[in-house]
Amino acid sequence: MNTKRLFRIALFTFFAVGLAACNKDDGERWYDSMKDGGPFQTGHWVRFYYIDSEGNDLIDPNDPATLPVSSETRLDVPPAPPTNFDAVAEGYYRYNDHKNDIQYDKVEGLYCFFTFAFGDSRYGDYDFYVYFEGVPDTMSVRYRYRDKRLGDGSYLCQVQTWKVNGELVYSLDQPTFHKKVFLCRTPDGKTTVSLSR
Repeated sequence: MNTKRLFRIALFTFFAVGLAACNKDDGERWYDSMKDGGPFQTGHWVRFYYIDSEGNDLIDPNDPATLPVSSETRLDVPPAPPTNFDAVAEGYYRYNDHKNDIQYDKVEGLYCFFTFAFGDSRYGDYDFYVYFEGVPDTMSVRYRYRDKRLGDGSYLCQVQTWKVNGELVYSLDQPTFHKKVFLCRTPDGKTTVSLSR
């Protein structure tokens, strides 16, 4: 009788511990905002290609006026072209206080543009801007956060969706290792967003 009772207690304890372990958050819960959060910037897998209507590259590392420049706010006056940038490797350049870079993509035969994604963990949605030849494209990013601080004090975040000028270009529901976004500039300065060229 004692053996059966001990077995039941041991079995109950085993399942209770197992169930508690399965339900334990351990910081795995995601939040739409963090009350004590603040501004941050984060990396991601989205890469942008500025092209003309024929699919030709509009980014030229020899012409700083063609380098896209990101800004956390919409500016009254477009940012000046970068006056200096670091050549990290052949075909790879970093500028704008290392917030932006361009890198030659041999597969596409184009330069791709990278910008850190800007945000503020007090909010789930955040808009920032990329200026190309003086015209801004609106980057609207929706984030979620974990209650875990990184080395710089910001919260661990994840990009849920990314829109360019209102067009969805990335969704966490359809993850991808690298996301290529083609931004076609028309002669009148408008941007057409496409995921292929």
